[in-house]
Amino acid sequence: RSMVLRPQIYFFFIPLTVVTFIFYIKILYVLWKRRKEYNSIFYKLIQTQALFDISYPILFMIYDVPQDWPVLYPFLIGMNGTFWPQFFYATVYGSCNGQILGVTLNSIGRMLLLCYPNSRVSQVFDSLSFPLVMLLHYPFAFAVGFYIYFGQIHSTFEYITAVGKVTRVTPVEYVQVNSDITAAAAIIAALISSYCYIRMFMVMRNRPLRSWRKEASVYFTSFALFISLIAMTVYYFFNWFYSITN
Repeated sequence: RSMVLRPQIYFFFIPLTVVTFIFYIKILYVLWKRRKEYNSIFYKLIQTQALFDISYPILFMIYDVPQDWPVLYPFLIGMNGTFWPQFFYATVYGSCNGQILGVTLNSIGRMLLLCYPNSRVSQVFDSLSFPLVMLLHYPFAFAVGFYIYFGQIHSTFEYITAVGKVTRVTPVEYVQVNSDITAAAAIIAALISSYCYIRMFMVMRNRPLRSWRKEASVYFTSFALFISLIAMTVYYFFNWFYSITN
């Protein structure tokens, strides 16, 4: 029964993803074409974050969606012995950690500009060049991905009778380590971002709306990303808790 329900979900999920990608690429094109105008760290982080936001759902559709279609099982099992299964696994975890760090950097940037607009640190942080933003954003995510790919026994796709389908099989000790890393990163990021938004709300409460009206859309977007970070934190915390209790 479950093998019928989830594919039906994908009939909605896949077209929605394609449409979202079209809009996302359009946004990236505008940001790049008008990069002299959109030159704050907020817009640069949107561009660096795109690597993770785009690669994650693509790989999800390649290696996770086929797990619910028996006709595609040979496709998954046929990848065993190649670099693909572990590459998928490493990229997904690397992307999650990259998304977490990107939202955190954005929270810090918004807080500095709103709470300390005239400080040297705020001005330098907001005017970082694109290569420096990449240098801040990418190393941790790539380190996680490289560790999973090169430092762990590679995953395989196998048919699990208890589950009733083909799924990725990874040694439990590596699942535990990867969950620990991502859960810790998400919790620390959520705490930092929470502090940033508490500071921002305190400042905005005491300032007239006209003083930050022009940046309102940016702050609302940043806050939406923060809510997404909280959701990720809850997910990875319970994933971590489940892994240590089972």
